[in-house]
Amino acid sequence: MDQSQKPLAIDWAQVDWTKPNRVLAQELGTLSSHIGYYRRRLGFAGVPIDPRWRRSALYGAFQGVDWALPNQELVERTGLTPDMIDAARRALGQPRSPYPKHGSQQTRHPLWQPTWGGKSPDEWRKLDWTQSLAQLGQQMGVSPERVRQIRVQLGLPVRAWKPVPCKLRKPRVSFHSFAPVDLPQRYQRQRAILRDLMMDATLSFSQIARNHGVTTDTVMVIRQWAARWGTIIPGRLKAGGFWSFTPENLPARYTRQQAILRDLMAAMLRQQEIAAKHGVSPGTVCLVKKWAEKGGTVIPAPPRSRGARPREPRPLP
Repeated sequence: MDQSQKPLAIDWAQVDWTKPNRVLAQELGTLSSHIGYYRRRLGFAGVPIDPRWRRSALYGAFQGVDWALPNQELVERTGLTPDMIDAARRALGQPRSPYPKHGSQQTRHPLWQPTWGGKSPDEWRKLDWTQSLAQLGQQMGVSPERVRQIRVQLGLPVRAWKPVPCKLRKPRVSFHSFAPVDLPQRYQRQRAILRDLMMDATLSFSQIARNHGVTTDTVMVIRQWAARWGTIIPGRLKAGGFWSFTPENLPARYTRQQAILRDLMAAMLRQQEIAAKHGVSPGTVCLVKKWAEKGGTVIPAPPRSRGARPREPRPLP
């Protein structure tokens, strides 16, 4: 179990609060943040900043120091921590450490030796660098990014980009390029869909699409193509509804339409009252009325509302 996770049994009244939190954490075996929490809770003042961190002290401590040396050597010479060395560099306006942790090839430690992916530099120089990074990486068993890094280490020029010549394709010819009367035989599906659109007006677009294994949008595109060339496509007729029959041949399953038609023929109720009686909208009653009139049935005028007076003709100006 970690020391920071052990329950603390510390007599905080006996703690020397003149020491910094870092020193107390090391002595008591806990965290610095824990010490800071109890310092604020018990009302003890914080420890002043280490004088070695002050700018005036930094000028004296680092006077005559060669800032070209890395932080590791300055730590050994001054006895300070790497964080204090970095703070001194920023405070005094000195350059960063010449050997940073993630530096480039020019700023790495002199003892650093480059790796060549398990190969010798001569093997890398003998490669055909006109090939792509992916091809070279496949040959040497490394990633394309590693090939790019090794190319930079060897100082080789970057491969010039060459445009790849593309073959000109023949323009695509579709059925849109032909008129319906000149449509070639290879467009069998388009010819069949056009035949259904022109010959059978009772088929909907979705039914035609389902019969030929296409989408409804494809059927609409063929319809627009034919109309653009002047071909007359009849409108779709709604099949399967009561409007497909005449009032005399209306099947018995349309009981509601028959009842609405009887009330319209009786001319005893207005359309709003008929709609309320059968639980439909006034638009449905009006649709049944138009259907009956289209079939040749004469619908008498509905009765006037109570108290309604006939309108007098307006005088001519």
